Parts: sequence; C-alpha cells; structure tokens
Amino acid sequence: MDLGDRILLIVISALLSALLTLVISWLISLHRRQEKQEDNLSTLQQNLPIEYVRREDFVRWSVKIDKKLDDVFKLLRDRVRKGISDES
Repeated sequence: MDLGDRILLIVISALLSALLTLVISWLISLHRRQEKQEDNLSTLQQNLPIEYVRREDFVRWSVKIDKKLDDVFKLLRDRVRKGISDES
C-alpha cells in the first residue's frame, strides 16, 4: 500500500465514522421524541378518567336540573289553569 491508498483509506474511514455518528445521533433524538410522545399519551390516559367522570357528572347534573325545571313548569301550568278556571 502506498501513501495515497493509506490517505484514501483514512478519509473513507473518517467519512464513514462521521456518517455513523450522525445516524446514531438522529436515532437518539428520534428515541427522545418518541419517549416524549409516550409521556404525553400516558398523561392523557391518566387524565382521561377524570375528564370522563366530570363529563358524566355534568350530564347527571343537567338531567336533574331539567327534571326540576319540568316539575316547576308543570306546577306553574297547573296553578295557571286552576287560576283561570276559578275566575270563569
């Protein structure tokens, strides 16, 4: 091997090493992004039951309010009808 072949081998080795370093750093950053996404999904999954319970509580509350309003309107309707029939 002469000097030119050795220099070419060193340059190719350096370029290959740099390329492998770039690929490894890209894989590490990709792994970190995936871990962040998994953490976000885990947090969302943990909070989901709380949001579901809040939503269900709101639905139950609104149904109770709706029933109470229906009862009040029925009572008012009955009193108005009774008052109208008493005046006639």
